[in-house]
Amino acid sequence: MELQFVDKTNALGFELYAVLGQIDGSSYPMAYLFLDNAKKDDGVRTAILANFFKQLYDRGLQNAEFFLTDKDRAQINAAQQTWPSIKIQLCLWHLKRAVKKRLGDTSIPQRTNYNSQLASAQTGFINLNFHPFATMNKNLSNRWFCPREFER
Repeated sequence: MELQFVDKTNALGFELYAVLGQIDGSSYPMAYLFLDNAKKDDGVRTAILANFFKQLYDRGLQNAEFFLTDKDRAQINAAQQTWPSIKIQLCLWHLKRAVKKRLGDTSIPQRTNYNSQLASAQTGFINLNFHPFATMNKNLSNRWFCPREFER
């Protein structure tokens, strides 16, 4: 099951949720919901979406295995209430968009919480001398982070 969410698609400002089923690589629409955009409080949105998902569950959608989302907490909480063992995954389109946006952002972060000792202790393979934000550290300002042949 995939939940498609589309915002700002109509003059009235309603959010559109479309539930798509997938069998043997083919998608088909199963249900849709228009939600008043004014209901932004996660508790309200979660309750509305949980009720919507319960209606699907009661109509036979009891064995949903995957739930694709854009990391919306209301969607995730509602899906987990309805299908406790469902696997939540980030939609590939949203993942690609987030990576492209992050890689295209050339601004230097205002603040970093990177700690090489903690990172090395947690993973066991990160070099203590590695600093992903070398330009922020005055001691490392003469180092480069990305080889020129990989820059675009």
